[in-house]
Amino acid sequence: MTPLLLTLALAAHIAPVFTSQLEERRAVADDPVAISYGLTPASIASLPLPTTTITAASAAQTFIQNNWGHVTGKSEYISFVKDPFASSGSNVLRVSYPNGTYANSPYGDGGMGMYLDPFGTAVDGKVKRALFTYEIALSKDFDFVQGGKFPGLFGGRVGEHCSGGLYNDKCFSLRVVWRKAGVAEVYAYIPGYSGFDTKTHIQPNTNGYGYSINRGSWKFETGKWQKLSILAIMNSAPSGSPSKPTKANGQISIYLDDRHVFTHTYFVLSTNATLDISSIFFSTFFGGSTEPYASKGGYAYFREMKSYYGLEASNAAGSLVTAVYP
Repeated sequence: MTPLLLTLALAAHIAPVFTSQLEERRAVADDPVAISYGLTPASIASLPLPTTTITAASAAQTFIQNNWGHVTGKSEYISFVKDPFASSGSNVLRVSYPNGTYANSPYGDGGMGMYLDPFGTAVDGKVKRALFTYEIALSKDFDFVQGGKFPGLFGGRVGEHCSGGLYNDKCFSLRVVWRKAGVAEVYAYIPGYSGFDTKTHIQPNTNGYGYSINRGSWKFETGKWQKLSILAIMNSAPSGSPSKPTKANGQISIYLDDRHVFTHTYFVLSTNATLDISSIFFSTFFGGSTEPYASKGGYAYFREMKSYYGLEASNAAGSLVTAVYP
């Protein structure tokens, strides 16, 4: 084969691969919220889905460990199945909540609990703003009961605990919660400060668990796909100590189907100057940890799970406050 023919043959072979990769990256970067904040697609920009169904939870777990930047956590209630709400035949993640399950239930927790790092080692310790978007659909028989958790973001070193009633200055977590009838909110394990509990959109933290933010601003529905986007931006100038003043200008925003739901810029996400947004907190289950929260069965389906990041902390105005960990 002549050099010219060899060059043409190689070009014909590699061009479709290059084009496919470019189109995928463009599709990920076209998210309107990511564009508006100047965010960069994560190293694993879109969590890949398998080309074939995977019904065994152990095999689904292996796929996630190999492809999703898995850090820790597992589930026996996951599979990859055909999209039940679309005719495209694409595969989606299915999470099961068997009847009677809830957090710490004797019948099992149900759901899924994993930490994922899609951002990559090149930006470890540097991510100060992050956007996680996903499409979620609930089976038509999904009963919201009293509430439960959906995925969100985590800051700090995985292994530190900022959930389940545990707080410290080495981490924070921002998950999405549903309540009765699908009423939704952001559920935050972050420090408060004097006057924080009295802000209009904050449910006071009276029991040592998370703060409820903007409860009722949107709702989850069954039998249809909804796109959820959660954005977090770290407060600037952390004091390095809970006992020293820190600027309360951290941001949390929610978008539903690319429509703005709320933005607030009065948070202290951390007092720790070295802390960054490190992970996707892929946590979903019924509960609360008492029987009234128990699932009545049903599934949640996930697809189009995408992550973006930025390296700049908030530049919003904010008061200097003394943070208080519950």
